[in-house]
Amino acid sequence: MVFILVENGRRMVRDLGDFEVMRETAYDYLVELRDSGETNMWGAASYLHRDFPIDRHTARDVLLDWIESF
Repeated sequence: MVFILVENGRRMVRDLGDFEVMRETAYDYLVELRDSGETNMWGAASYLHRDFPIDRHTARDVLLDWIESF
């Protein structure tokens, strides 16, 4: 699996190892976001896109993977 990294407006493909590290960090971030009550978790993809170097589609995929992990 690969993910898309947005860097200086350019999309770059990264490998699975990089994705796994980012996903673990994103999952922790999502737990904190959920616990804060700042947003409904269905809207959390925009937070991931804003705070992580990933595009909107990857952010949505990460969020859906996180939701399905429960």
